[in-house]
Amino acid sequence: MYTRPTEPRSIGGVLDDGFRLWRAAFAKAWPIALLGQLLLAIPLVIYWIQFGAPHGAQQAAAMMMMTNSVALSLAYLVFSIAAIGFHNAVIAQTDAASKTSGETIHQSLAIGFRLLGRALLMGVLIALAMALPLVVLFLTLGATSIVWRVVIGAAAFAVFCYALGKIILAAVILIVEDKGAPESLGRSWTLTAGNWWRVATILTVLVIVIFVLFLVVGIVAGFIGAGMGSTATLPVVLIQGISLLGNTLVSPLYSAVLVAIYYDLKLRKEGTDLAGRVNALAV
Repeated sequence: MYTRPTEPRSIGGVLDDGFRLWRAAFAKAWPIALLGQLLLAIPLVIYWIQFGAPHGAQQAAAMMMMTNSVALSLAYLVFSIAAIGFHNAVIAQTDAASKTSGETIHQSLAIGFRLLGRALLMGVLIALAMALPLVVLFLTLGATSIVWRVVIGAAAFAVFCYALGKIILAAVILIVEDKGAPESLGRSWTLTAGNWWRVATILTVLVIVIFVLFLVVGIVAGFIGAGMGSTATLPVVLIQGISLLGNTLVSPLYSAVLVAIYYDLKLRKEGTDLAGRVNALAV
């Protein structure tokens, strides 16, 4: 049984809270995450069966589909959009686990796909916000020396990391607070004010945990592929299945930690605002 904290936690406390929330929500969150991962895997597996398995990563297969199979490429695009709805549902189900009366899987899916349009709009807004700076950066790097390329590239990367940390909670806010895309981005930017390093530290630890998990999954998948032969289709499908299971574990974990960060920052923000109002009344 998960109980949401009633006061702000330390960095380690927020991480522990996220892991506890993950365990509490996992029983209902994993089927949703699995369905989303299956949607992305189906076109890839069909492509591998028809054209043979690529030697690169999953993204390489997606790129090769664009040249070898237009139909599978379109299917992959449609399924990728639908997978966002399942990701929204995972967040909804995770948030429900932090409340006394949680939604069913069906209710979480309904929430996830009802807000699919807003999530797509948010992705478009983020892409548009990144497009112009990237073009300017590309043109600038092409006209400078190697030293300035390194300096400008490092500065651009720092700005990107800062902006990412400021809007990282937008997807959670869109689901939990039922806000529109622009409002969710603005709310995330405001909520993380003064807490960027806290959020960055928590997410860095989370990324390390996820990296170790995928490393273990990759080692297992590699042993299976080596034992069955690299040219056979069956080991490729099995490797994809193992990766799918890894993603099914990671998606609810990532959502749980983000939800834990959201409620921690919300407590901090509301506590500060409340203290300010009390002081104002006292004066």
